[in-house]
Amino acid sequence: MNAYKHILVGIDGSPQAEAALAKAAAIARSNGARLIIVHIVEEIKSYRAVAFDDGTQIRFQDQAQELVNGYAKRCVESGCKDVVCIVEKGNPKALLALDIPQREKVDLIVTGATGLNAFERLMIGSCAGYIIEHAKADVLVVRN
Repeated sequence: MNAYKHILVGIDGSPQAEAALAKAAAIARSNGARLIIVHIVEEIKSYRAVAFDDGTQIRFQDQAQELVNGYAKRCVESGCKDVVCIVEKGNPKALLALDIPQREKVDLIVTGATGLNAFERLMIGSCAGYIIEHAKADVLVVRN
């Protein structure tokens, strides 16, 4: 069995994402792997966009970059040698399951278990569930 060399973890500031990041960092340290910390800023579309100006979307991206950079700093301080930060705008499910893993040659995706209740999962779906179903890489779901 090969060791993982490119580990992706999606973060959003939730406790579930924090637990996933801790597990991903531990695996990266033990394998000498690249840790790819990703945050996706969902695009504001349709009627919701009226309530936001262009500056709001930029502020969301700036805040996301600060969040990711803070996580990266903690991972480096804990012993991770190769940490990459990615902040992108778009559909989190597709970007985390398919697009970014293909581009970054990811062989393990670590995700937190959903923080949604049953009704929310039914209405909008779970990002973790989508990743499990569609990713080409191995997927580890971390529960906290």
